[in-house]
Amino acid sequence: CLSDRNYVVYTTALLFLGRSLMKSGDYERALDNMRKAHEMDPDYLLTKVSLAELHIARGEYKDALGLASQIMASESQVTFFPVDPVEISFSAVYLSAQAHHALGHMLEAERAYRQAAEQPVPRRTEVLGNLAVLLKQLGRREESLGILLEANEMDPVNCKHEFNIGVHYLEQQELEE
Repeated sequence: CLSDRNYVVYTTALLFLGRSLMKSGDYERALDNMRKAHEMDPDYLLTKVSLAELHIARGEYKDALGLASQIMASESQVTFFPVDPVEISFSAVYLSAQAHHALGHMLEAERAYRQAAEQPVPRRTEVLGNLAVLLKQLGRREESLGILLEANEMDPVNCKHEFNIGVHYLEQQELEE
């Protein structure tokens, strides 16, 4: 691709190779490829989202938070590879919430989780599950249960919600005999 000066395809290939390596757990090689993609096009939002996801996976929450902030401050893009601007916006806020949560910034995490949960994307219930965990950590168990019940109603085939609802009742010793 480089010899043909096809930089768009080269950058996209690096990015998706990095994403594939991240999914397989090879974070070092993923980072190397994503950084190269970022060097080729430092403004490409999907690369920034991918790097932020990788930073979350690597426990580099401040780096993830910085990228999420950049993405949230950016305008939407029309690109070679079709990218849903709502999904990009959702991802930035959700990554911000996860980073804040991991850093112990509970109020910021709650605000960001709630903002992400308002986005019309299929992964909303994943956010609600994380919000429920946060609320439980804050001692707001009933509110946490309400969020889990809402997530379960929206996505009844997601067994994580059923499991977490069961754990809630088990911890409260509210199981039927």
